[in-house]
Amino acid sequence: MRLFAVLCLFALTALPAAARPLDRAEMRGLQDALDTYSDALTSGDATALTGSLPPRLMRFHARSAGLSAEELADAMVQQTRAMMAGTRFGALRADPAGANAADTTLQDGTRVTWAILPASFEMAQGGKRSRVSQPVLALRDGRAWYLIRIDAGQQAVLATVYPFLADVALPAASIEPLN
Repeated sequence: MRLFAVLCLFALTALPAAARPLDRAEMRGLQDALDTYSDALTSGDATALTGSLPPRLMRFHARSAGLSAEELADAMVQQTRAMMAGTRFGALRADPAGANAADTTLQDGTRVTWAILPASFEMAQGGKRSRVSQPVLALRDGRAWYLIRIDAGQQAVLATVYPFLADVALPAASIEPLN
């Protein structure tokens, strides 16, 4: 019976708490992270964009690829630069004010606060403009906020690192031509 109680308690710690609004300090920290991401997007700063990913996720991908975290970060910066070449990006629009946050404790005891934010930005390439709407996972893992543009295809990989994301319903991503 005691073992069952311990297992139940352990299972409950992996579940997200009820949704709640962000407090003032969380809102400020998240807004700063969103502003930094938006500035990096509009200026084409691949290093800053890659730096917006949580270190826990980067370590997971590095181990999976047989690389050090630094080697993976360098490779991702190069890939991001190549993908952004010839494309202009407008500011990221995401409003954390209405976000419903949740708190989760991971198996290693780390407390994570997270929210899914509707987000969009405009991009122009080859004379064609479009608006990309894609949810952003805002994640405070430790003391810093991290941002991940996320779609259903990435969800399974993210859930490997952050199990609470496995069953989260995500808004669909879309691309809307503007001209």
